[in-house]
Amino acid sequence: MRLREEVLRLNERLAGHRLLRAAVVPGGVAIDLREKLVSDAVQTLLKIKDDFDAVVAIALDSSLVLDRLHATGVLANRIARELQVCGIAARASGIDADTRRDHPYAAYADLSFRVPVFQEGDVWARMMVRVEEARESISLITQVLEALPDGETLVAVPRLPAGKNAFGLVEGWRGPIWHWIVAGENGALARVKVKDPSFSNWPALNYAIRKNIVPDFPLCNKSFNLSYAGNDL
Repeated sequence: MRLREEVLRLNERLAGHRLLRAAVVPGGVAIDLREKLVSDAVQTLLKIKDDFDAVVAIALDSSLVLDRLHATGVLANRIARELQVCGIAARASGIDADTRRDHPYAAYADLSFRVPVFQEGDVWARMMVRVEEARESISLITQVLEALPDGETLVAVPRLPAGKNAFGLVEGWRGPIWHWIVAGENGALARVKVKDPSFSNWPALNYAIRKNIVPDFPLCNKSFNLSYAGNDL
């Protein structure tokens, strides 16, 4: 909780909101980072990484923790592929896929990062994907901050002609998020469809919990960490 609080406080210093609401807007971002804030962010993130690594080391040194996680909630690679599982759950089951690398957008083509993939498919593997993702995220953020160019924070967004389609694909923390829209008259949206990775991954939980004892269900469930709201989109 302390590490989370440090991140939330950093968010507020950078964007004026602990959850970064209203920071990203159509065409760019609503705030411009001053040099002092950039330095503050980099130093804070490096400190958080050290503390995070210490917590992970304690967890991985505990035989009790490892006994609960290893071979629990296994999602086989074959099942994951058949169900088109994506994101963290997919990479924990040996599927090497990441939108940021496979279909790079924004500045990702210019950044250096590793896509963590584990073969075990169990709760431990899903935890380790998230651990490595956290480390890579800190690296990505610091790379961006240290190479942040001068320039406008907003660009004009052209209006999509009525009846035309637009499709967007980004890698969220759970996995790929799709947005599809159909433009209406006068800049309105006639149709909008959002697909969250939870929609793709929920059927996989049914397979992962099989042959597990009841007390292990919370571990299996939280290792997927799916969103009810995301599923219903």
